[in-house]
Amino acid sequence: MSQMVMTAVILGIISGFVFKNNIFIVNHLDTLISIFLLILIFFIGYDLGKKKDVIYKIREKGLRILLVPVAIGMGSIFGAVMGGFLLKMQVNEAAAVGAGCGWYSMSGVLLSQIKGPELGSIAFLANVFRELTAFLFLPYFKKISKLAPVGVCGATAMDTTLPLISKVLGLDYTVISLISGFVITMLVPIVIPLIIKIPF
Repeated sequence: MSQMVMTAVILGIISGFVFKNNIFIVNHLDTLISIFLLILIFFIGYDLGKKKDVIYKIREKGLRILLVPVAIGMGSIFGAVMGGFLLKMQVNEAAAVGAGCGWYSMSGVLLSQIKGPELGSIAFLANVFRELTAFLFLPYFKKISKLAPVGVCGATAMDTTLPLISKVLGLDYTVISLISGFVITMLVPIVIPLIIKIPF
């Protein structure tokens, strides 16, 4: 999967250079991106709908399970703000990048539309590298904490990185991963626009 992501990024960059003067693509790029994002969100909902046992597992573990995605989101934002200081970024922009929580397509597109392509590209690449880090080092994060791999994966814990989490951590943490990834996925499109509008 990580090879496919990097290949897609490279092909996208090459296509941007080759077709940068294509009037149709330039004029309809935002519309095309929005359509593909809606399709992506639809299939995320479809995938969750197939996993009926998730609701029963939520009842079994109780509401305290929601502390996991909340902690992941807060940690992601705080870490991004700390990194932003080193790069001399505005606090709200760095926080918005971190709020992507690994969902590179959504965070990149949202911030491109709200603040421009430069910040959108930073968000996209930062969150792509987060997912790649998860793929490469997930077994090692387990040594820190059983929840550390779920935290590193962020929003992708319910889809692309879920098979690896299941293999490394087992069924119980797979359910936690699903729930955490789902909650984060639902919050990312809401939190990013809110954070970027904060004047600091």
